[in-house]
Amino acid sequence: MGQSNDLIEIFKDHTPTVKGKSNKGQYEAEYIVTKRSDAKRVELQDLINYVAKLNEKYPEEFFYIKAMRRVQGFGDKKLYVLTKSNEEKRVPIIFDLEEQRFYIRRQDLETNPQLANYIIMRTLGALGVSQSRYLSTRVTA
Repeated sequence: MGQSNDLIEIFKDHTPTVKGKSNKGQYEAEYIVTKRSDAKRVELQDLINYVAKLNEKYPEEFFYIKAMRRVQGFGDKKLYVLTKSNEEKRVPIIFDLEEQRFYIRRQDLETNPQLANYIIMRTLGALGVSQSRYLSTRVTA
């Protein structure tokens, strides 16, 4: 099965890295986001519950899930997109629940890689799919 040129498979074609702080903000740190060896199987109800929690916490953003069919490179397979209404900081994550594969649009990684990687980390981590591991530290001025 081929995949669309516009979608990048998370963990296979892209390994997210996230910059943050360590030691109470004293150091810049980098973390790598990897798939858990005991990754939870994500079901549609998990996505529904996650979106409900997001909307409870951030009601002004209006997060939602939409089903898609006939995506280029995926045939008639049903994919689910987790996104929000705010166009400015929107980075949709596409879920193939049947094969437990996760995708992000190439343009989101190219336009704002820090935001895209952060959203991947937060979303897939909250769903029990990924974990963040310490990669390196740099002393800040």
